[in-house]
Amino acid sequence: MQLLQKILLGAFFSATSIDSSLAYERIISATGNASETIAEFGLSDKLVAVDTTSTLPKSIMEKKPKIGYRRRLSAEGILSMRPDLLILAPDAGPGTVVEQIRAAGIEILTIKDEKTVDGMIADIEFLARKLHAGKAAQSLITRIRKEEIVVKKLIMGYSRQPNILFLMDAGIGRLFALGNKSAGDAMVKIIGGNNVFSDNFNGIKPISNEALIATDMDMIVIAPHGGKEMGNATIETAVSDYPDLSLTTAARKHCIFRVGTIKSLGFGPTMLQAAKEIAQKASRCIENDSKETVDPPNS
Repeated sequence: MQLLQKILLGAFFSATSIDSSLAYERIISATGNASETIAEFGLSDKLVAVDTTSTLPKSIMEKKPKIGYRRRLSAEGILSMRPDLLILAPDAGPGTVVEQIRAAGIEILTIKDEKTVDGMIADIEFLARKLHAGKAAQSLITRIRKEEIVVKKLIMGYSRQPNILFLMDAGIGRLFALGNKSAGDAMVKIIGGNNVFSDNFNGIKPISNEALIATDMDMIVIAPHGGKEMGNATIETAVSDYPDLSLTTAARKHCIFRVGTIKSLGFGPTMLQAAKEIAQKASRCIENDSKETVDPPNS
């Protein structure tokens, strides 16, 4: 069976590598994970513009013209770049703009963007078929599967399942919790954790400090709004940056962290590298069960 799977996989990637005469020359990617994948394929020179969620790799994406946020696209801006292919996420919009672009004769490709490892790989395969990048995709998928094994080994080493909360820092003095069916919830599942708000609501919702203090969690992971990244770092301690969270159980364990938003929640090719680092921190946080800092009693 394994031999048959290898033969079929090889046939798939061989098929995606042929007929280079059909290659696209002017691609616009309006979703960060597709942009990152295209860069991994070695085709970043074909990208004539990207959206604002396309930040990785930084050295490449910071030089690309921007067409705005993927949910607030402009037909004029996109058409001015004369693309022969536009790549979208399922939530791209507005719908009227997408239809304008389609009516102009621009080919549109929409990835599925399912927030799982298998979903990420399915999109890589999908893009590889369209862009004739079979060999590069095969190498990328092999790397991702190896990283997935590392994360699963970390999960097996947990002393118990960690309770984790993902927050989005909107930069306006408000924190938003990521509940069920969110990218944060998907990441928590990948690292074998329990999203403490997954049963409370779907998507993203503003959360009060009182609610956070009343919730028992081992770890708080905070993603800055706007797809901001942190240079070469994926995750860094942020306890002192959020004094309003000092009474949470996560703060008492020194387990409040800031993460690179796109790398951690964008579900692009480097997502599992972020998952590994978050899982390593989660493992330390549950080891701190007996080391929790306790406030001194009132005198």
